[in-house]
Amino acid sequence: MNRLLLPLLATTLLLGGCATTCGAGQDINMVVFSSATDAQTGASIPEVRITAATLNGQDALMGSDAGSLLLRTGINGSVKNIRIENGQVICDVQCSFGPPGAYVLTVEATGYQPQELRFTIASRAKGTVLGFQFGCGGVTTGTPRSFQLKFVPK
Repeated sequence: MNRLLLPLLATTLLLGGCATTCGAGQDINMVVFSSATDAQTGASIPEVRITAATLNGQDALMGSDAGSLLLRTGINGSVKNIRIENGQVICDVQCSFGPPGAYVLTVEATGYQPQELRFTIASRAKGTVLGFQFGCGGVTTGTPRSFQLKFVPK
């Protein structure tokens, strides 16, 4: 095999070919609520609500398509264990949603004090390694952020 083609073939096999991953867009499921528990007893809380949210300074819950900034479909599929009810995003824990960005979320569970989460998931071009772009480009990704929520009773 040609010595110049071998590194190209190895890179394509390791990082995935363009046939199934090309396209402009964003990876989603960057925010993961991996667990929700009672801070005092450790009891599992199966459902939490996102009652207020901003993503990159924009209200992510208001409007006719409530939650669209958080819940849009992305390059890597759909959100997991999430639904919208009465303008609130409901998470059946464990759930995941959202693209990279700067978040402010108010998260609540029935009978518990609400929590405010402020965090940023930095974005980068998918397939970038040591500053070099491999693959097709055009896709924004980040490193998912996982939360183990602990709620204080009211």
